[in-house]
Amino acid sequence: MSGIPILSREDIELKAEEVIEYFSPASIKKPSKTPIELICKSLNEVHKIQFEFSSDLGLSLNDKKILGKFVFNPRSIFIDNSVINTARFPFVLSHEIGHLVLHRNVSYIKSNYKDIIDTEIDFASGKKILQSDKDWLEWQANQFASSFIMPRQTVLTTVVMVQQKMGITHNIGQVYVSKESSSIRDFNNLLNEVAAIYDVNKTNVENRLSDLGILIDHRLKDVKHISELFNED
Repeated sequence: MSGIPILSREDIELKAEEVIEYFSPASIKKPSKTPIELICKSLNEVHKIQFEFSSDLGLSLNDKKILGKFVFNPRSIFIDNSVINTARFPFVLSHEIGHLVLHRNVSYIKSNYKDIIDTEIDFASGKKILQSDKDWLEWQANQFASSFIMPRQTVLTTVVMVQQKMGITHNIGQVYVSKESSSIRDFNNLLNEVAAIYDVNKTNVENRLSDLGILIDHRLKDVKHISELFNED
């Protein structure tokens, strides 16, 4: 990968946990919002990392809106002002912190990128074929952001707590969703509750539960058996 660090999901999980434990040990022990603003303040005061949240970052060379940017020298993080005070802010900011933590000292990256510029497409969730160096760079930062805003050490506890609050008594610790309206309603209620605890959006929660193997989504699996193909006209 041309000098970009080879990092597994587990490597990135551990690095995100290490950062949280360093700045806010309590946040890794009980379900709560990761104090990103406090961490940024410490990064600024102790490590001289600059943060700028009030600028319009404009468009990339391919006319995509720039939502975040990491600058190598001096080390700085910029978040577009359109993201501030929205549900996307924690993930976007955590993504840029991911670049800082994982990529700040990689000489190949610094020699090929003056800044790491992140547009809407770089924050896209879901399956993606990782081909270019940029793809791997953004995958790593996205994995870090997910781990950072919802630490895995507390996610299962949170899910169980919310399920008990909702009166769910079966398959505690696993989240099953089907095409049934009642299942989808319960799923959305759970997403809302968990999102409120971590102060993130529902998409963040759904992706995180899926990554950790907690979410079992049958909505896309509820299709006819292959044998029925031969009985169709």
